[in-house]
Amino acid sequence: MPAEVSNVRGPLVRWFAGLSSRPQVTRVVALWLVTIIVAAFFQSQNSAFLTQGNLLDLVRAASTLGIVAMGVTLVVIAGELDLSVGSTYALAPTVVAVLWMEQGWPLSIALPAGLICVILAGVLNGVLTVYAKIPSFVVTLGTFTLIAGIGLLIGRGQYFTPASSFRPVSPAELDFFVHFGGASVAGVPAQIVWLVAVSLVVFVLLHLSLFGFRLRAVGGNETAARLSRLPVARYRIIVFSLSAGLAGLAGIIDFSFLQATQPASGSGLTFPVFAAVIIGGASLAGGSGTVIGTLTGALLLQTLANGLSLIGAGSGVQQIFTGAITVIAVGIDRWSDISSAVRSAVRRRRRTAVQPPNDARMAAPGNSPVGQ
Repeated sequence: MPAEVSNVRGPLVRWFAGLSSRPQVTRVVALWLVTIIVAAFFQSQNSAFLTQGNLLDLVRAASTLGIVAMGVTLVVIAGELDLSVGSTYALAPTVVAVLWMEQGWPLSIALPAGLICVILAGVLNGVLTVYAKIPSFVVTLGTFTLIAGIGLLIGRGQYFTPASSFRPVSPAELDFFVHFGGASVAGVPAQIVWLVAVSLVVFVLLHLSLFGFRLRAVGGNETAARLSRLPVARYRIIVFSLSAGLAGLAGIIDFSFLQATQPASGSGLTFPVFAAVIIGGASLAGGSGTVIGTLTGALLLQTLANGLSLIGAGSGVQQIFTGAITVIAVGIDRWSDISSAVRSAVRRRRRTAVQPPNDARMAAPGNSPVGQ
């Protein structure tokens, strides 16, 4: 049996068996404790914080952040960056609105068309990064502006709402679209249902499949991955496509819930998404990251944003807190990498000190060829 196949044998059992020894779990537990403390503080400042309505608003906002962050987590694990998610988040609903509400296309075609457009943008990011050898930071920084410009061009910078559609839309299609991201399933808002569904798929893909095992190898050590003949280029293009597709899906879900969208709606999304991914424990060096960590990071950030808004803090204060937490998280990640490298070096030195060199062992009386 190939070694990489045996490494993922019984993945669910192995994942839970090794759970307690993983550094990521320590971080997730710490993040949950911090989130609880932060929530308790905001409740003490404003009793409306833990009301059902406010908690639903908080989780809805965290759902959008979490869905986009799922795709970015995959890209970061592969050792790359995707700064274009804010633009792809806005482009997908803009395409849907133009095709459905202006051009009169059926919603059943306009929805997939919006997703296909942003997935192609993700493929472009991957191809330029892999084959043109341009750093993904530079590529996605450029495509962020490129995709935003395309959205403004086709949407003409205007707001789109089904109620003010240029063409009359079918009542059945409108009803479906309203329920797509704005309904509830057994009392649970559709946005949360979408987040759970996306998270489960990404969890299986990342933690319980051969794809996830290989993706960590690609991001952790590209040279070793290439020597093992792993399809490094293909995996990186796939994760860029998934990142763009999930960002577009989140944009369409929000369009359905809010019943309005405009081409610049995702301009402020990129940094909070990366903050959630980094705070959740994904390493910018690649090779590590978890679904649970990213979700916890998104929840902590949204708890801070919601609570600060309730107590009357301005957007500037919210940005200060988000930036400070992100810098601290990166510092912790860097310190963890350095500590791990030092411990590995110490273990190697100890093994070298315990085992004498081969020449010394051969020179021992019992091992001497002359004595024999």
